[in-house]
Amino acid sequence: MSGLAKSRRTARIIALQVLYEVETTRHRGGEALTRRLADPVADFDEALADQFPTLEIDDEVRHYASALISTAITHIAALDKTILQYATQFPINDLPTIDRTILRIALCEIEYQKTPFKVAVNEAVELAKQYSADNSPKFINGVLASFIKNQASVAKAQASLK
Repeated sequence: MSGLAKSRRTARIIALQVLYEVETTRHRGGEALTRRLADPVADFDEALADQFPTLEIDDEVRHYASALISTAITHIAALDKTILQYATQFPINDLPTIDRTILRIALCEIEYQKTPFKVAVNEAVELAKQYSADNSPKFINGVLASFIKNQASVAKAQASLK
């Protein structure tokens, strides 16, 4: 894995931690990010702390994690609307918080950070494999694949109008 890819993965893990904390505790995003950057496993019990890798946090990680977090918080309503559109069998609040958070990060990367589809999907699936339930990677992959398929159809239709 290249240095940039490793930095981005670390940033995604931090964004996942912070956005999960914000949603479950209603802490402010900036405060949660500051705490997480200071010590990524400070608030975890020993068993949970072992699940998180030792994170190397440099300026690239700080910048990208901060961008993901602020963008996700700013656009949460639009991200949730998109999730609802492609995860039609689940009301947004019935999704596990971790899955909802992973989907928000992936959609945020695709829509606002212009991350290539394949990268965003693969990274979301990897986060789900590491931090969510056994069936979550398949679910997340399916939701994102449906979104991408629709985006490709829209792009094709727009191109035909030109």
